[in-house]
Amino acid sequence: MVSDLYWRMGFGQIHAGLLIISLIATFYSKGTFRFLFAAVAIILLIFAWYRYQRWNGTPWRKVHGRGMLLYASCAGLEQAKATSEGRRFSIENACYDLAEKMCGQDKILEVMTMIGDLQDEQGLFLQDLILTNFHYVAQKSSPDSIHALAQAAESVKFGPHLVIANIIYNTHGPHEATRYAIALLKGDAH
Repeated sequence: MVSDLYWRMGFGQIHAGLLIISLIATFYSKGTFRFLFAAVAIILLIFAWYRYQRWNGTPWRKVHGRGMLLYASCAGLEQAKATSEGRRFSIENACYDLAEKMCGQDKILEVMTMIGDLQDEQGLFLQDLILTNFHYVAQKSSPDSIHALAQAAESVKFGPHLVIANIIYNTHGPHEATRYAIALLKGDAH
């Protein structure tokens, strides 16, 4: 699992350590070395600020980043389990574990229903979000671009992004889930 610092801020202990070392070196050095360490500290500080904003900037980013970290953990455990049992990797099992960890163990029935519905709907879930809510979140978009996104959404297969989109929908509402769907389909959800 990742460090608590990375989970909260979007950058890890190594980055924070390098930033602290460069700040201390800036304080204790003189001349050209002070300038170099100060430049490194500024670059590291700017990058930390950028990562923090990308990690915590919008409600969907908060859920997406942490969800993908959890999914990586769930997928790794599922791969190990599948290998030991002599079967193929199951994306359904990994996504179920992701949903259970994100929603809580007290919501097992809701998680089972969500996974079943998403397996049936697949990309139609995202397509419905876009077609229903685009005028609230993408007011400057042309009808052609919205139609193209809706068409692209239809071909999305079951996976962690759909689980995360559904959790965003249930946590932050349809408009935020639509923003996530649009970012996902445009390749901006990273």
